[in-house]
Amino acid sequence: MMSNEPPQGAQSADPVRVKTLQVKVRPQHWAWLDAAAIEANFVWNYANELCHKAAKPFAGPGKWLSGFDVVNLMAGAHREFAHLTQATINKIAIEHGNKRQTARRTRLSWRKSGGTRR
Repeated sequence: MMSNEPPQGAQSADPVRVKTLQVKVRPQHWAWLDAAAIEANFVWNYANELCHKAAKPFAGPGKWLSGFDVVNLMAGAHREFAHLTQATINKIAIEHGNKRQTARRTRLSWRKSGGTRR
């Protein structure tokens, strides 16, 4: 007889619960959020290109950059952006490093802000 219960002695895996927060954004803030998203995608793509060029340089051995290395290379970049702080840029760089480490790839997918291939 089949049952949905695990056999005795086996550990049952509790299901993971994910709660999604829904927030209503007023229309007057849409432009600011779109501009901030474009800047965040720019930072992601810059970290992506930086890590790829370091891993496969024109000459010499390559270097695998971690999120910490990219944070040090992006120091002071917040002055060029109107909507992002340095803490946000650091979190994007660390997240990029973690995703790249998990995927074991020198380059991840580009983040697109607009256009036909979005």
